[in-house]
Amino acid sequence: MKSGNKSRKNNSFQNSFLHILNKYKFILLLLILLSSLFFSETSSNPELKIPSNAQGNELFKIFYERTGKEIKFYYINKNYYPFQFKIHITNLAYFDTNIEFPFYEITKVLNEKVLLFSIFAKSDRNPSFWLEIIDGDPDSKYDNYIYTLPFEHGKSFIVYQGYNTNYSHNGSGSYAIDFSMPVGTPICAARDGYVIKVVDFNQKSGVSKYYSRFANYITIYHQDGTFASYVHLKYKGSLVKVGQYVKAGEQIGLSGNTGRTTGPHLHFQVNLPTYMSHKSIPVPFLDKNGNGFYIKPFITYTSFHIDYLSPEAFATFLVNISSGIRLIFHYTYQNHHIQPFDNEDYE
Repeated sequence: MKSGNKSRKNNSFQNSFLHILNKYKFILLLLILLSSLFFSETSSNPELKIPSNAQGNELFKIFYERTGKEIKFYYINKNYYPFQFKIHITNLAYFDTNIEFPFYEITKVLNEKVLLFSIFAKSDRNPSFWLEIIDGDPDSKYDNYIYTLPFEHGKSFIVYQGYNTNYSHNGSGSYAIDFSMPVGTPICAARDGYVIKVVDFNQKSGVSKYYSRFANYITIYHQDGTFASYVHLKYKGSLVKVGQYVKAGEQIGLSGNTGRTTGPHLHFQVNLPTYMSHKSIPVPFLDKNGNGFYIKPFITYTSFHIDYLSPEAFATFLVNISSGIRLIFHYTYQNHHIQPFDNEDYE
């Protein structure tokens, strides 16, 4: 009897609810529609319309907009890293300006239009311009991070070309390292960062400088503003894509023999941006005790990844890098995991 009363009460409640819902359904639908429109207006970030005069690359553009005689130059940078650039205006005589050209600037990482400068036309002519663009901020400073050797944990390979050689490691590439290894060897990220360039469509190789243009490679941007390049990868040997965040020790590609080479190997190089250029820098690599060491040629080295360090060795690693870098991390016995950096936490 009680169950019957309970059932009737439930039915009565459901009927009342349905009656109210039916009575006010148009009001409810209108509220839902209005809220969805409000949400789309406030949360969406419509793509900026870029004029046809824009120059740059897929994620970085410089362009101008004209209103009467005033011509405003802007940039938009959707990348994970800054650029430095120069703007050259070839027909500057047709414009009034107090700006010194070529105009030099370092971008911020902003997905919005940033005003650079204005010039004023003397006639109906529009400006004709060209760009010099270099990755990175020349004010970047290497933060003393200890890198992981760029191959699988426990694997060993010999360095057959080290720093400052007469063959190819000189000039801006003086501090590059060549690890001899068979084609198809797994390559791992030596440090956390964002993948900013991937080329893996080349198949040619040779010993002359002509073949340098045919090297497959991956470039990764680090939190201190440096870039690491992993070069001579095999055809279709990339396992990552542009914009992907990778961790130290994560597999990113397969070694190869493309470009200017004398045999299968991995060319590894860390670059620091300078004024409208880059220079390679020597970096230490991680040993099993959490300390750093510098590479020497004709020695075989074994890779030790951060995740495999003992708690004592990991503590040593943190002490070694703490003077030059600020990290957000959490630590467990099974897995040492350094979090991706937040741009707001780094100057």
